[in-house]
Amino acid sequence: MASQNHLSCAFLMMTTILVLSPNVKAIPAIPAIPDMGPMTPFCKFAEYPALCKSIVKVGSGADSGSFAIQSAIQATMLQAKQTMTTINKLIATTQDNAVKGSLQTCSELYDSAISDLGTSLQNLKDKEREDMRINLSAVMTDFDTCTDSFNEVSVDSPIAKVNQLLYQLSTNCLNLASHLKL
Repeated sequence: MASQNHLSCAFLMMTTILVLSPNVKAIPAIPAIPDMGPMTPFCKFAEYPALCKSIVKVGSGADSGSFAIQSAIQATMLQAKQTMTTINKLIATTQDNAVKGSLQTCSELYDSAISDLGTSLQNLKDKEREDMRINLSAVMTDFDTCTDSFNEVSVDSPIAKVNQLLYQLSTNCLNLASHLKL
C-alpha cells in the first residue's frame, strides 16, 4: 500500500509541478509515463492502460477490483483539486475576458466533477455500481465540457494538457467501474 501511494503521489506531483509553475501561460505537455513494472489485471480494461498502471500497482491490494477503482478515483480527485487551485489562480490573473469566462466555466465544472468523484467513492462503498458509473460519466462530461468552453470562443486553454489528463483519468475510472463486480 505504501509503495502504491508513493508512486501515485510521485506521478501526481510531477503533473502538479507542471501545472503550478509561476509563469505558466499554457501547461506544457505531460511527459511520457515511465514503465513501472507489472500491470494490475484491472488495467487491461482501461482505455489508457499506461496511465492506469501508473496509479494502480500489482501487489498493493490491486488484486481487488474495488481497490483498483478506489485508487483511480482518488488519484483523479486529487489531480482535479490541484487543478482547481490553478484554475482559480488563473482566473484572478488573466486579463483576456474570453479566457477568464472559460476558466470560470471550468471552475464550476471542476467543482461538480470533484463532488461527483466523492459521490462515486461513496457509491463504491455502498456497492452501487450503476450509480457510480453514472457519476463517473458525469465527471468525464465535465472535463470534456471544460475543453469545449475554450473551443466555443476560439481561445487557447491554459489548462488544456492537464484537463486532457483528467479526462483520461476519468475515462479509466469509468472503464474500471464498468468491469467491476460488486
